[in-house]
Amino acid sequence: MNKLASLLVVLACVGCSKKNSADKASAAKPVDDGKTCPMPGANQIYSPRFAVGSTPDYALPDMASDHGHICHEDFTPSDVLKIQDGKPVIVAAGTFTGTCKESPGPRTYTAVKPAKLGIDVDAMQTNEGKLGMNEPVFLDSTTPDKHAGVRVAPLDRCGDTLDTGASPQTVKWSPGPDCDKVVKVTPYSEMSAPSPTATAMQLSPVAAGTCTISAEWLGVKGDVKVTVK
Repeated sequence: MNKLASLLVVLACVGCSKKNSADKASAAKPVDDGKTCPMPGANQIYSPRFAVGSTPDYALPDMASDHGHICHEDFTPSDVLKIQDGKPVIVAAGTFTGTCKESPGPRTYTAVKPAKLGIDVDAMQTNEGKLGMNEPVFLDSTTPDKHAGVRVAPLDRCGDTLDTGASPQTVKWSPGPDCDKVVKVTPYSEMSAPSPTATAMQLSPVAAGTCTISAEWLGVKGDVKVTVK
């Protein structure tokens, strides 16, 4: 091969390398167009997407042993994440970084503004209705000992769940008018310190009727319809 041909091959390879690097960078940080669902990163197993307003927490998995974790991330303050009262709090949508001594990063995490608070029916002792996010709850007044369990989670604009890390459970539950005559709302009994602001609640039938229970957390709201026969 002559010198000119060799030079052309080298230049072509350099161009390929730059293009491949650009493609990888683009793939690593996909741009959200505000319309397409699911949002970028929604299906990732690791590197969770955190809700704006939450206190992020992430235990870096130990990939070598396939179990356990190496360390918990320390997050770097930025325009997206601030340190408030000694704890990290996400204040805006965007990306922020984390690192830990046992596995130096930095690693990039995503903060997403929640669009709605989803209410997931995650426990059910009746034969009516079904489990799932934003499903209605059905109860039977003739079996007051059989309840349903619900749990809140912030959702992105496509309806996918966002991580809340170590955020304090400060959910505001608001039963609708006359709900107390239809259903009883209490924290899960197995909780060590049941709280009226917990993320999970138990719904028990009182008498036949319908009502709507609302919840508010991390700046967004959601509701669930309850029917008792």
